[in-house]
Amino acid sequence: TGLYNLSSHPINKFDLLNKIKIQYQKDIEIFPSDDLKIDRSLNCDGLKSKIGLVVPTWDELITEMYNMRKI
Repeated sequence: TGLYNLSSHPINKFDLLNKIKIQYQKDIEIFPSDDLKIDRSLNCDGLKSKIGLVVPTWDELITEMYNMRKI
């Protein structure tokens, strides 16, 4: 019973966008900002322990997303 969160490892928006930029080979500049800080990360430790969930890395997730665009 209860609510289980499904999530990956915490990452900030700047790092995530830069990983996507590299994977998609985009020649763009992304600027960091310290104006606003909100932690919206989810904790999936409960789900991991309940079902043995192995969470892919962000690099693996972005590569899979990139490869899915070709289907």
